[in-house]
Amino acid sequence: AATLYDQSCEKACISQLSAGCGVVEGSSPGDQRGRGGVQVSCSPPQTSWVLAPETQHLQCNRILAFQRPVYSQAILFTGWLWTLSHRRSTAWEKMYFMLESGDAVRSATLHQFKKDPSKSSNLPQQVDTAITLWDAMGVAKVNGNYLKRENASCFLVYHFFRTFKFCAPEDAELYGGFSSSAALRDYWVALLKSTFRFKGFVKASPFEGVSRCCCTSSDPQSCEVLSSVELYKSRSPFNSAAVCPADQGYRYYKKRGIARLPAACLLPKSM
Repeated sequence: AATLYDQSCEKACISQLSAGCGVVEGSSPGDQRGRGGVQVSCSPPQTSWVLAPETQHLQCNRILAFQRPVYSQAILFTGWLWTLSHRRSTAWEKMYFMLESGDAVRSATLHQFKKDPSKSSNLPQQVDTAITLWDAMGVAKVNGNYLKRENASCFLVYHFFRTFKFCAPEDAELYGGFSSSAALRDYWVALLKSTFRFKGFVKASPFEGVSRCCCTSSDPQSCEVLSSVELYKSRSPFNSAAVCPADQGYRYYKKRGIARLPAACLLPKSM
């Protein structure tokens, strides 16, 4: 019978994935939250009669070559960040953050803990501070001076009900192989942006689809494209357009005396 395995319905069943497969609702047992996750085991009701005699171990190895458990949630990134306390608006706290992915029916979520949960068993999660990211309005990088944290690399997450403020740790406390606090901040920002599924759906993001070439000096290499929530509304009573954030040290490239559009600014012609 073993010589007929390639023509058997058993092989067709195991190797047929186009018809769909089961997805485990939850996270894997070994993720950083230390909550146990969902354990998936290979336990066929009986060994193969086509390939008999065959042990369950060999049978599972054969099955897992085609089918492996897929978890609906995964931890995308973790690490320490400074954040403004949700109870006291002027008190900064160093918290451990965990970015959990979403799926087709569940939003990605930014969780926070007082300690690294992978190193502290039964650590309570700050449930009331978890941020649902699907309907966030945007995320913007800001200079630490803007948040009264001198020389820090910070960012803001704009939600329809609140603006969350974060700063990356100093260079001496970096993690993840990053060479600078700014590089770590930029990585967090890029990951968070990728999780916004219904951006502007609940509440429109300011200046959505609008970009400006903003520079911190007359050197074209200091320029970059800022858009949406990164831009400010002009204070001029005669102008309601988006402008570069002056309190971040930015000005429009032409106001910096740069005649031609810098290479770093890939802007539409309407700009």
